[in-house]
Amino acid sequence: FLINLSHGVYYAFFSVHLADLGYSATAIGLLWALGVIAEIALFFLLPRLRNRFAPLFLMLLAIALMALRWLLIGYQAEVFGWLLFAQLLHAASFGLTHAVGIWVIDHQFPGRAHARGQAILSAISYGGGAALGLYLAGLLWGRVEPGMAFAAMTVASLLAFVLMVVSRRVVRWSPGEREAGP
Repeated sequence: FLINLSHGVYYAFFSVHLADLGYSATAIGLLWALGVIAEIALFFLLPRLRNRFAPLFLMLLAIALMALRWLLIGYQAEVFGWLLFAQLLHAASFGLTHAVGIWVIDHQFPGRAHARGQAILSAISYGGGAALGLYLAGLLWGRVEPGMAFAAMTVASLLAFVLMVVSRRVVRWSPGEREAGP
């Protein structure tokens, strides 16, 4: 829920933010494409990551990188190198969080229950979380500096991080779960 909520300002105002900083429409489009390319590259690496790291570790890593991404976009977007790096982090902020979420659903909702688990994840996270994130983005944008709007999304990311750490005492992330480390 909080992971998708934290994408609200990005999905609603990333292009506006960059245009306000003087980036051309072509540059903005290419930056969006770079994020998608990074995500696709991550999906090619996923089998190796799944074999090497515990799902909780991957989720915590992805959320930490997501928080960094929002800060970079909010406060360093005028520095093109930082913006390129932030867009490469789309692989973590969306790609890895999504993949680990599906991985956990596979283990929590086996067999015929899998479709139900997928529907619950989609409704709560991609439905409710994204909707609330976009709503909050609309409330923030224009009322606060862009950096502060992205910082608010960083707070949501960090809250998700804390909840993930706490959840390891409650949620069994996968069969034969390893510790949170690699």
